[in-house]
Amino acid sequence: MSRSDLDLIHTYRKSGEAKWLDELVERHVTRIRKLIYPMVCNHSTADDLTQETFVRALRSLHQFEGRSEFATWLGRIAINTCHDYLRRKSGESTQRETPLDHITSDYPLPLNSITSREAMTEIEEAILELPPKLRSVINLVCINKLEPAEAAKLEQCSIATIYWRIHQSRKLLKQRLAEYL
Repeated sequence: MSRSDLDLIHTYRKSGEAKWLDELVERHVTRIRKLIYPMVCNHSTADDLTQETFVRALRSLHQFEGRSEFATWLGRIAINTCHDYLRRKSGESTQRETPLDHITSDYPLPLNSITSREAMTEIEEAILELPPKLRSVINLVCINKLEPAEAAKLEQCSIATIYWRIHQSRKLLKQRLAEYL
């Protein structure tokens, strides 16, 4: 039977054995990387920020009190790590590697057409141009398909703020992508 995150943390705190931390990392690494990659659109940077997230989390594990789910706490660290990185890199161009192929839509684009590849590139660039907090909400709600309430927990803001950020993001994206709509 699988142990809960909280049980793994308590066992680690008692024993000091790294295998309990390894299990926590294995359990959450894929989800954390999926949160980070759309914020930076660069595999190497996403890997580095994922690693930094876990380093920060493990250094702060003594502060985790279990008032929220471990996954939420860890997700918040990932979001903060991305925001810190984006603040340090503001003004520099972000090196993009691949289109956001994992974005799904109820209205699929014909993926083989030049127009849709061009549109996907423009969408990706438009998302990268959004301010970090707006990019983050697009990432959480639209790309990772989190509920606004969960996104609000990760962003440590109200659900109303999440809805406002979604509205602002869509407004800016609509302006930026007018020729493709």
